[in-house]
Amino acid sequence: MGIKLLNATFDQSTNLIKDKDILRQENKMVKDLKGNPLRISLSMIILTLVLWVGLGFISIVFYANEIYFFHIVFWIWSILWISGIFINRKIIKYKSLVPYRFTINVNNFCMMIFFTIVVALIIFYSVITDYNSNNIVCITITLGTLTSTIILINKIKNLKLTLFNKINSNGSSESYISKILDKFMTFSVIFLIIALVFSDTANDLIGNMNSKTLSIFLIISIFLFIVAIAIYEIHIVFPYILMGYYKNKYPEEYRKLEGQTQIEWYGEKYFNKYIT
Repeated sequence: MGIKLLNATFDQSTNLIKDKDILRQENKMVKDLKGNPLRISLSMIILTLVLWVGLGFISIVFYANEIYFFHIVFWIWSILWISGIFINRKIIKYKSLVPYRFTINVNNFCMMIFFTIVVALIIFYSVITDYNSNNIVCITITLGTLTSTIILINKIKNLKLTLFNKINSNGSSESYISKILDKFMTFSVIFLIIALVFSDTANDLIGNMNSKTLSIFLIISIFLFIVAIAIYEIHIVFPYILMGYYKNKYPEEYRKLEGQTQIEWYGEKYFNKYIT
């Protein structure tokens, strides 16, 4: 299923341009970055600081409660984050593909934070239930994973139909669905960020809230967060990165299609080193 999705010809890959969600994301990235290298570099520095401060805070909180897992995660995520930035620069070299490289870096950042929050919720749930209900957590993660898999299979099917032109691209309905899913993702993230910001009052919540009610609240949070991550990755990031994959695979064809000069497409540094 996945192999065929990556083997389209240039002509077939241009069918992705019909996808309104890809165009919306592409226009957003171009508008946000505006091709400014300094803006991109500053964004990476800010995200790095946020990653370190956020993970450092979580690590300290759990370390104080004799849970050392996040102390290790802090260093693993930091190494992977910095390595990912340099690896992406090596793989994606063309100036015109900088928005895709930036998207991958930001996505890696988000996945690290999301994974950390989900694990924090699971550990918090395990602690308040005295580790007696971990099977419920496993069931929740399994249901979240199955739901995410169904969403992924459906999206791959739609992308393949669009790529190989088996049906007309259903841009309007897909865009409408993605807007709804995007809102769902946003509200889920805001909900969980608020919960983390007020994590200092967790003991008061436990004291005032029935333990069973709090457990249900956490289980629902874990499930919604897993599904929200999957929706964002599958409906927003994945199609956009797929478009970038084909632009990287057929650079000259897309350069001519978009009417750019070689310097505009590849960048002056790459042009001087590899083309002239």
